[in-house]
Amino acid sequence: RRFDCLVLDEAQDMMNIDLLDLLGRILMGGLEGGNWHLFLDPNNQQGLLGTYDEDAFSYVRELSDHSLRLKQNCRNTPQIILQTQLLTGADIGVSKLDGQGEKVIMRKFTSNENCRKLITEQIKQWQIEGAELEEITLLILGDFTEAFPDGLCGSIGNKLYELTPDTVQVRRKGRLAYCRAAEFKGLESSYIIFAGLDGLTDDAIALRKFYIGLTRANALLAIYYPEGLQSLVDAFYASNVHKIGN
Repeated sequence: RRFDCLVLDEAQDMMNIDLLDLLGRILMGGLEGGNWHLFLDPNNQQGLLGTYDEDAFSYVRELSDHSLRLKQNCRNTPQIILQTQLLTGADIGVSKLDGQGEKVIMRKFTSNENCRKLITEQIKQWQIEGAELEEITLLILGDFTEAFPDGLCGSIGNKLYELTPDTVQVRRKGRLAYCRAAEFKGLESSYIIFAGLDGLTDDAIALRKFYIGLTRANALLAIYYPEGLQSLVDAFYASNVHKIGN
C-alpha cells in the first residue's frame, strides 16, 4: 500500500539511507516528488535510538521545499527551559505555557542513602501539594539497580514499577514509574525526578541523554546529583551562561 502523505515525528531516529528508501517506497511520488513532513531534533537527540546519518539528513534537506525551526516550546516552563540551557547549552525555544512555573530543584547528595531520602521527601511534598503518584516519573541516566540498589524508602519504594513499551500507554494509578532517560524520549510527565547521574560526563552521548531527562517535565523538575559531580555542573554553567538571552 502507498500513502498520499507521510508525517514522521522523531525523524532523527530513522535518518539513514535504508529507512529513507523504505519510506519513499510507501509514499506516492516517493520522497523526491511526494508530500511529506519530517519533524526532528538533529542536534540534541540524534544518535540515541536507531541510526543517524548526516548524509541522509543532507539528502532530505536538498529534497525539501522549505525548512522551519520550531521556536515555541509547548512542554516546558520558562524555568525548565532556562535550567536546560544552563546545563546543556541547548536552545529549546520560548515557553508557550501560561505563567512562570516553579523553580527547578537542584539537590546535591552525599551518599546513596541521602539521595533516597531526599527523593522520597520531595515526592511526599508534591503529594501534599496535590500531586498523584502516577503524575510523577523517576528518570535515571543509567541502570536503576546500580543507581538505587536498595530501591526507594518506605511505602513509595513498594509502589515502584518500570515503564516499558507494554506499560507506557496507561499509567498505573497510585504507582510511581521509573525509566531510563533515553527511553523516555518523546514522552512527558507533569513531575520529573531526575537522578542516577553518577555516570554523567561531558561526552556527547551522555549529554544528549542528560538533555532528554531535563526536558520531559511539564510542570516541576527536581534534579539530584552526587557531590562528586559539582565541578562538572559548575563547568556546564560557566560554559553556557553567556548564551542566555542571545
